Amino acid sequence: MAVKYSQNFQAIKARIRRMPELAENAVSGAVKKNIMEINTIFHDGIKKNSLGLEPLAEITVNAKRRSGMKNPENPLNCKGDDAEERAYMNMMNIMKVSKGWKLYPSRRMHWSKKITLALLFKIHEHGATIRTSAGTFIKIIPRPALMLAFQKWLSQRKKNDPELKTAFKEFIVNGNEKLLNNFADYITRQEAKIGQAD
Repeated sequence: MAVKYSQNFQAIKARIRRMPELAENAVSGAVKKNIMEINTIFHDGIKKNSLGLEPLAEITVNAKRRSGMKNPENPLNCKGDDAEERAYMNMMNIMKVSKGWKLYPSRRMHWSKKITLALLFKIHEHGATIRTSAGTFIKIIPRPALMLAFQKWLSQRKKNDPELKTAFKEFIVNGNEKLLNNFADYITRQEAKIGQAD
C-alpha cells in the first residue's frame, strides 16, 4: 500500500521550512569544484546582499549604522572580511569525506565572542525563537544563505533540469523524499555527464 502524505497547507509549509536542511545534506558528498563554487556564492551573496535574504528591520539597520558596521543594510554582514575567519560569510570549511567533499560551518567563535559560528549558522539558516534573560521572546526569521547559494549554483549549472524539478515538487507538494534521498549522488552523476560533454 502506497504511503499517503498530507497535502494540507500547513504540511506543505512545514516541508518548505525543511528545505535548508535538505540543502545542507545536498552539499555533503559533492565534488570539490562544486563545493568551492557554492562557498564562493555563499560568501559573495552575503557580502553583496545578492541572495535575496529577508531585509533587516529598520531598527536593526540603525543600530548597525550607529556601531559603525559596514553595509548596515546587508543581513548577516557586519564586519565583513575584516573579521576574517570569524565572519559569518567566511565561516564555511571544506573537508574530504568518503564519498566526496563536504561544506560545513566552523566551530570557531563568532567575532562577537558570544556564540559559535556553527550555532549562529543553525539559528540564521533555520530561524529561531530565543527567550531573553528578561523573559521576553525574540523571533529570528530564517535567512538561509547556504540554501539560497546552493539554489543559485544549481540554477546556474542545470537550468530547467526536469529531474531536479520533479524531485523538489514531489517533496514540497506530496511529502515524498525518495527522489531527494541520494541528492549528492545525483549531483555527482550530473557533473560526470557535464565532464563527458566537455
